Amino acid sequence: MATRRRPALNPTCRALEGKDRSRCSQPLKEKQKWCVGHYKAERHHYKSYKTDSDALEKFDASSLCTLQTIGTCDSRDTLMGWAMRLRTKLNLCSTVIRGRQYHHDRFYEGGDSPHLHYITRVEQKKTEIEAALVAVNQRHDHLCGISSSDPYDLDEEHLTAVLGWESSPSVPPRENLVDRFEEDQRRERTRLIEQFFAFRKVVLLHGDATREQFIDYMERLVILAIRTRSGMRTLLGAGAPDVGAFLAQDVVTLDELKQIYVAVHLTPPRKVLGAINDAFRSASEPHEVVLGRRIYDKESSGAICLTAWDMFEDVMPCRHCALQGCDDLEEWTKIERLATLSLRFLNWQPENVSAFSAADTLFHLSGVFAERKWDRYCPPPTHSPNKYTGYVEIERPAGLYLKLPLANSDIYHRFLHAIQNLSHGFSVLPWAPAFTEDSGALIPRARTKLCASRIRVAKRREDLPGAVWRESEALYEKEARRLHETSRDPAVLHMIVFDRTGGDVVRLKNNLATAFLFAQQLHVVKPRAFVAFQMRELLDAGAAPDFGVAEAGVLGVACGAIQVRGESFKQFRERCISLVEMLADADLVARWGDKKRKRKQKHCIQGAPTLSQ
Repeated sequence: MATRRRPALNPTCRALEGKDRSRCSQPLKEKQKWCVGHYKAERHHYKSYKTDSDALEKFDASSLCTLQTIGTCDSRDTLMGWAMRLRTKLNLCSTVIRGRQYHHDRFYEGGDSPHLHYITRVEQKKTEIEAALVAVNQRHDHLCGISSSDPYDLDEEHLTAVLGWESSPSVPPRENLVDRFEEDQRRERTRLIEQFFAFRKVVLLHGDATREQFIDYMERLVILAIRTRSGMRTLLGAGAPDVGAFLAQDVVTLDELKQIYVAVHLTPPRKVLGAINDAFRSASEPHEVVLGRRIYDKESSGAICLTAWDMFEDVMPCRHCALQGCDDLEEWTKIERLATLSLRFLNWQPENVSAFSAADTLFHLSGVFAERKWDRYCPPPTHSPNKYTGYVEIERPAGLYLKLPLANSDIYHRFLHAIQNLSHGFSVLPWAPAFTEDSGALIPRARTKLCASRIRVAKRREDLPGAVWRESEALYEKEARRLHETSRDPAVLHMIVFDRTGGDVVRLKNNLATAFLFAQQLHVVKPRAFVAFQMRELLDAGAAPDFGVAEAGVLGVACGAIQVRGESFKQFRERCISLVEMLADADLVARWGDKKRKRKQKHCIQGAPTLSQ
């Protein structure tokens, strides 16, 4: 008896992969247009969007409000209840609209007129709900005596810089034939929540004695960021036990979650220290409990305790882009932020805090674009077929192809000079913009070839570590130009850098970031009055740095509180000393040293910003 075989699922169904409304290449029958997987996906999503549509139609409209009732309401609890229900219906409308559009475009080539009319009707309803929600939020703020306006939302470029990834998580190929509606958004939301609360597992520099206050402080910052947005203040009384449960609610959209994440990471250092100090304040002081944390309306009038200073040093480097929020200031402010990253971020960042690289942060801030990378290749030693040779070891080092804007030619030259002097760490091949073949005009005394592979030979395997490396392959400038003919942008300066420490691409990037920071210090013009004022404010025991912590680092290096070692940082230390001599006086230096002794710390930084070995 013959058995009927089920049609095989087509793993590359174009109708499910692309957005060009392609037809299935393997339909079940001649007159049908769908394969098995396509049919199952259509049915699955149909049930999904119908469930949302039915829920929207059955939503209890009597529980909502009108603009007239909102304007006369004097109960904050009533307003918060309205806000929650309006939010729920608003999100339901958005889900229905997106689900219907996805279904029509993916399976029915855009949908027919009745379906499109239904979407238009839901969009009109959504607009009405948005207007009502704004009115509820404004009325709630009026009753609370809040007159401050909402912060401006950052655009996608700024969000990308702080969030630490360039695109949404991709869907694995094996899931091509399932209902993919908003799968990327769900994964991105889950990943962002995990990244948001990674501080609960952070390793503290000063031990676990203050871990409870550390978590209290971090959650306090999140709550303060939420309270700045009128659209979210009305949700704080919805009964969520803590800030994690609050942000996990569906009423908080993915875009709002991103904006809150960014706001937390761009909190100015003075507010950071104030929030830390609040974690040590007494419960007897006037406060309000929000999402399980005490929120004080008034700043503490007492001196900041030394434990809070310790925690400030713990958390500042863990806030990946804390100093990125000053993009509209002059160029020297950018240099100040880089100096801060040099002295704190690259030295203090625990490896298990996040997978976000320090070099990625710095390159984005500095306009350095890593277009291509080469992973290190070093297979185990092999026995040569030539009996007179013995054992052979080959190494192709990790490499990066970097591009800098021509407008930054000054920093490009200082960066190039720095890594050329660090020949034990790097080998570099620079070349001028594509409009000229003469590198000498823009890059004087630049080498024209690069060792791309090396080899060492020994008669016995155990003798290989002591054998001398010799060049086996070279990359010449003309070859590099031909290799990257598609990158012939006349407004770009190029360089290829190979690692010479035996490290991988991550180590190479971080070492280059350290060298780049050093290059930034070679030419810094600082407003004297500003730096002098910041130093005096910084050394006040009851104050925190308002602009940043770069001046603390400069003064710490000059006074010896921050130990900077290595030949490459001698000039940097000399500049720090001369800067302090020019702007500070003996009293300031003495106060700094006394402050460090009181805190019983030998150094501000454990380790030094030298190249990783």
